[in-house]
Amino acid sequence: MEYVSEMLKMSVSGYNKIENNFNNISLAKLLEIQKVLDVPLNDLIEIKNGTYFNQTLKDNAVGYQQETQHLYQENKDIVNKLVKAYQDEIAYLRKQLELK
Repeated sequence: MEYVSEMLKMSVSGYNKIENNFNNISLAKLLEIQKVLDVPLNDLIEIKNGTYFNQTLKDNAVGYQQETQHLYQENKDIVNKLVKAYQDEIAYLRKQLELK
């Protein structure tokens, strides 16, 4: 965690909040994390429909349940935008190669 937070130029506690879903992040930050971790993007954002449970262990352990349908749709929109951007970039690069 320290290595990743250092590579992202952020505090360990800030990165910890991202890992534990306490902070929303921008698409740019998500891509930075993907680059540092060297994993496919869909490994970072894959969410299945359903319900998941999260428990925070503090002085009084508190658990909560959250529906993931809306998260799935938000991530689906992001993935579609990324795919479109990659397709555009591939088309551009192919065009550049044809010019050579």
